Amino acid sequence: MAAGSIRAQAFTRANLVAGIMLTATCPALGQTWPARPMTMVVPFAAGSSSDIVGRIVAPRLSELLGQQVVVENIGGAGGMTGANRVAKAAPDGYQFVLGTGGTHATNQTLYRNPQYNAATDFAPVALIVEQSIVLVARKDLPVSNLQEFGAYAKSNQGKMQYGSPGAGSAPHLSCALLNATLAINVTHVPYRGGPPAIQDLIAGRIDYACFSGTVAIPQIESQTLKALHARADRAEAAWRCRRDNEHAGRARAIERDRHRSRRPGTPVTGLPRQVRRERDRTMGSGHQVCWAERGLMTSIQLPAVGTLEQRLGSVVAAYDGQGIHRAGTDVDHRSAEWLVGCARHLGVDATLEPFALNRIDPHPSFLRVAGRRIDGVPLFDAAFTGTDGVRGRLGALGSDADIAVAETEPFTLMEPQKEQRNAVAAARRSRHKAVILLTRGNKPGLFLLNAPSFRTPCGPPMLQVSSAESEWLKEQAAAHAEATVVAAAMRTAAQAFNVTAKIAGSNTGLPPLVIMTPRSGWWHCASERGGGIACWLEAMRTIAGARPERDCLFVACSGHELGFLGIEAYLDSRPDLIKHAYRWVHFGANIGAPRQPNLIHASDNETERWAVAAMRKEGLTVGATAARGSVPRGEAGTLHRGGARYVALVCGTDVFHHAADQWPGAVDVALLGRYARAFANGALQLASRTI
Repeated sequence: MAAGSIRAQAFTRANLVAGIMLTATCPALGQTWPARPMTMVVPFAAGSSSDIVGRIVAPRLSELLGQQVVVENIGGAGGMTGANRVAKAAPDGYQFVLGTGGTHATNQTLYRNPQYNAATDFAPVALIVEQSIVLVARKDLPVSNLQEFGAYAKSNQGKMQYGSPGAGSAPHLSCALLNATLAINVTHVPYRGGPPAIQDLIAGRIDYACFSGTVAIPQIESQTLKALHARADRAEAAWRCRRDNEHAGRARAIERDRHRSRRPGTPVTGLPRQVRRERDRTMGSGHQVCWAERGLMTSIQLPAVGTLEQRLGSVVAAYDGQGIHRAGTDVDHRSAEWLVGCARHLGVDATLEPFALNRIDPHPSFLRVAGRRIDGVPLFDAAFTGTDGVRGRLGALGSDADIAVAETEPFTLMEPQKEQRNAVAAARRSRHKAVILLTRGNKPGLFLLNAPSFRTPCGPPMLQVSSAESEWLKEQAAAHAEATVVAAAMRTAAQAFNVTAKIAGSNTGLPPLVIMTPRSGWWHCASERGGGIACWLEAMRTIAGARPERDCLFVACSGHELGFLGIEAYLDSRPDLIKHAYRWVHFGANIGAPRQPNLIHASDNETERWAVAAMRKEGLTVGATAARGSVPRGEAGTLHRGGARYVALVCGTDVFHHAADQWPGAVDVALLGRYARAFANGALQLASRTI
């Protein structure tokens, strides 16, 4: 076979391989492991393909192991900084790295003095995922496939540039191999991570890149980038962590004890086998192609329309795959651009409307007590500490202790903002130096609170920590243990964007219909926000395909978790709309969450009857209707206080503001389809006549 053919074949099979790696000297542990939360170090930036995989796996591992698995991004040096952190960690099984072929193979040969020895400093436990590399180009590059790309690149190589997450990364080497195969010399632009490279590719500042499927999915689906070549089949086994010819190339979990008192090859009888067993329960026996990547291959090959469930699933998977959707962040910005692309794909002209905010950028925040460090997240609408934190003795809320320990109320469908009352309200009024908030939900974990007082922060610094620590921390508080709390963050002047669109009606004299949904939040929020976004787009699709009588306005608001900043900005530029609109349809939280009740909150009897009838046509049972005159949660509360005629749909959930709110487990696509069809058809009715 010719050298060029060999290289071309190698390119199509160049895969990113990720697996769990533990410190090699980890001893066999008894049945008490794990006794406390664990840290999964992702050695790359937030929003990278490794980050997406880690945040898919971690919640399910947390559930199965009975202790929270906290994802910590430690990027730098092509992944070596984060991997080195685990290599030098105590060998107790509570830190592990989501390694890749880059961190445990490529870096060992590219760098003269790598920071660790991948063959001896780690105990490989489980191969988690394989992700094919996809060649993507800026959307206006005048090519549509690999053959056209090769011809164009040969003619324009002197003025082209390609990007990567960094020198020596798998995307860099994949593009370099492609260039060598095509015999072209194109300038390489290395970035500090994948997200900024994606941004510049979308903006047209570079011409092409080779990214993993999980990173490329949202951009391809929203048509902000074009896919030129991808392979959906599994790569050849490529787990090269050990320089041992006997095992080279076997894509499987490796059970090896690296404890110095044992000879190489002695099986680890405790920890790795237990983690591997939980891995198999989480993802199925053996390694699997990443769920999101399968979605990518579907989006490339299937017709644009598809079934309702395919469309909705594609939307939620893409939204979830973008990363953590905090308002004003890079993920939030890219998600806004993606949503504009989705609307334009439906033939609807959507735009971005910016508004200003002081974004919160948290520093590492934690509680240190009794020799332990418990990581947490600052409350975004309270004061912050410095990076050195505050020190004092623990005690009960309202006592004379320097640092109080309190518990929040869990989310409930029928009591909006219940989680902000009682202990949280008392903590805001307290004189403690700091407060530890044990966040409660339907299971142990970290359930973050929204920041309704974001514009006017109040109360002492508060650190939100997992309720898995509840009993132990209460014991420490009762003993008045000495502790240090760091709840540090900085405010950065930034912008966020509402996504707005309009479908013109035939009678401009009629008051408009407004369909809205929030689009930002904590974590990946697949059901909390993704379900509403999917319904919002389906209503847009249905109305765009008809000829509505009245104008139909659409808005997807950022700033939801920060005191509903987005809807305030939207209404500030349209002061008469809140009362002038014929109806407001609000897609609230958790639509499509499996096995959960729903709540209809309407401004008047007539609108409530319309919503109930629309749901019953699709066989949906109305779980409850809110008392007339009561104030709904979220942006619908703003509508209520402004005198709007509205209806809001919200559903229950077990993972509200929890990291486990991820695709695919957090969403029942068939159920989501029934909600989407009910309200899309109902909205078309509102758009065409009165009720």
